[in-house]
Amino acid sequence: MTIPNKKAQGAVTPGASVKSAQQCKLEGKDNKNPTKSIRILRILAEQSLNRYEAERFNDHCLPSTVSTIQQKHGITIARRFETVPGYMGIPTSCCRYWLEPEQKVKAMEILLKKGSKDRETSAYASSGT
Repeated sequence: MTIPNKKAQGAVTPGASVKSAQQCKLEGKDNKNPTKSIRILRILAEQSLNRYEAERFNDHCLPSTVSTIQQKHGITIARRFETVPGYMGIPTSCCRYWLEPEQKVKAMEILLKKGSKDRETSAYASSGT
C-alpha cells in the first residue's frame, strides 16, 4: 500500500523563510527584537548582575548567556562569587558579572554596530527594579 505524499497543513517550503527574511532586510523591515545575549550585554554595560537579578530580564541561565557573549563577541566579562539570600533566606553562592571599563567600550561599539535600541531593557537597568 502506498501512502500519498501530502504536505502537512501549514508547512513551509525550505528556503521560504530565508527569502522572506532577506526581503525584509532589503525593504528595511528588519524589526527583530534584540537577542538575549545583546540584551544582557547592554545591561552589563550599565550595571553588574548575578543570576537571580538576571531573571528580571528574562534570562534564566545567566552563566550560559555570559559564555555566549564571550565566545560570540570576544568580550571578557569579569566575575566573582558572592553570597546572597536564597530559598527561605538560606545563604547561597552565585557569580556576579560585570564589565571592566575597557570591555564596556568594546561592548558599546558592538551595541552601536548592532543598532541595539532596546528601550525596555535600558529602562529596567536604569530604574534598578
